[in-house]
Amino acid sequence: MIDTKFRDPLIWKRFGIHHLSPAHFNSYLCYNSDWVMNYGFKCNFMANLPMIVGDVVEKSGIVFAEQRPNNPDTVYDYAEALFDAKVEKKDKDGAVLPQTEEEKEKRKTLRPLIDKVVDVVQQSGNYKGTQKKVVISLSELFGEEDLPDMIGYTDYSFEKDRFPLTVDIKVPKKQSSEMSFGYWLQGIFYYQGQDYNKEKGDVEFHQILSRKKTDKKTKKVTYSADTNRFSIREYMDEHPDEDWKERLHSVISSMKATLSRCQTWQEVAEMHPPNPDDWVWKNEEKLNARRKIWRF
Repeated sequence: MIDTKFRDPLIWKRFGIHHLSPAHFNSYLCYNSDWVMNYGFKCNFMANLPMIVGDVVEKSGIVFAEQRPNNPDTVYDYAEALFDAKVEKKDKDGAVLPQTEEEKEKRKTLRPLIDKVVDVVQQSGNYKGTQKKVVISLSELFGEEDLPDMIGYTDYSFEKDRFPLTVDIKVPKKQSSEMSFGYWLQGIFYYQGQDYNKEKGDVEFHQILSRKKTDKKTKKVTYSADTNRFSIREYMDEHPDEDWKERLHSVISSMKATLSRCQTWQEVAEMHPPNPDDWVWKNEEKLNARRKIWRF
């Protein structure tokens, strides 16, 4: 028997989903508990240190792209001040608490990371701006009237050798040997949403990875950074038979099928119990949210 609720045009509205995004799909596929907490129960968690560093590096790259200062200290100072503001904590009397040892160490990694993001900006052509809104009408793409639009915003837009280029900066813990599904999904969205096939454009992901080295004799610690690049156009050239529409539609269909079987986000949560051994529960905020939603 056909599940008629699967074709219910109110599914998305019922769950408060007014648009979709690459981050939404990636969370659904790869971080199911986070998907339920963030998109279902609207939990707003404080950014952890790696997230703060990534945000500082991205924003520092924008400062360099827009101002092109001759003195690198301008960008360094901006980055360190932004980092300090984001990690600042106060005691009950309002006095600023000293940074933790972990925060101090993360701060030391900033300058090499900033040097790399500046290199990426300098090598990417003429800067055209940031936070460009990209929209794909999924209802038009797949001929299903009930589908919400897919919306996202770019990190950086450039023109290189007369062709458009979108650049996305990532600051992961580990270097990837190949393009992840999350990168692919975000990249193909920017590529197709901006009609880069006709424009002969590209979408690049630049991983910037922090390195720490301790001299065996002197015990002196130094920090550096490496970069790793992925290109959507190169990926498509290497996978000519891959149907991006089919891959995207399979994700949409999976999410729609999940929601169609439920009336509330609590029911969705009960269908997707969390893994209690997952490292994400080291975050106290998330652990408390888990206990509230799943009751363990």
